[in-house]
Amino acid sequence: MDIIKPHIFISYSRKDQDFIHRLRTDLFRSGVQCWLDVADIRVGERLNPAIEAAISDSTLLFAYVTENYLESKWCMKELRYALELPTVTVAPYVDSEATLHRIPVELLDEISFGILAPEDYTRSLLELAGRCWVSLQMAERVVGSDDHILAGPAIFDSAGYSREDIM
Repeated sequence: MDIIKPHIFISYSRKDQDFIHRLRTDLFRSGVQCWLDVADIRVGERLNPAIEAAISDSTLLFAYVTENYLESKWCMKELRYALELPTVTVAPYVDSEATLHRIPVELLDEISFGILAPEDYTRSLLELAGRCWVSLQMAERVVGSDDHILAGPAIFDSAGYSREDIM
């Protein structure tokens, strides 16, 4: 049986790509599949449809929100598109308190932002990897019910369902 892995879309400004490449490498090591524009868009592919398809196919969109991100119309478009999709969990993280104060009020009213500061990188990476796995469980049933008993302990009091019968 193949292990199903979470698929994360990384939304970022290319001006912040050094940090994002490090993060992507660490997420891959934790078993998270990451979609990144520079690695996953093929030559000649139309950008907008490719990006929207990748976001729709993801279980989680991670937005690394920096001053550069806030100034990019593409980045903001990706974030807004993901927020409209009920099947995609959105995890926006800012790089600092200063960036958090620059986020448009309408976004702050819609979603909570975390802080992924370089000095807190390991804790934030673990939190993000955990969010990826949780988003997978929400998007797909990782543990199928066809071969598991989904009942409380009271079932053992029912006729024909003693511990000995089941085991």
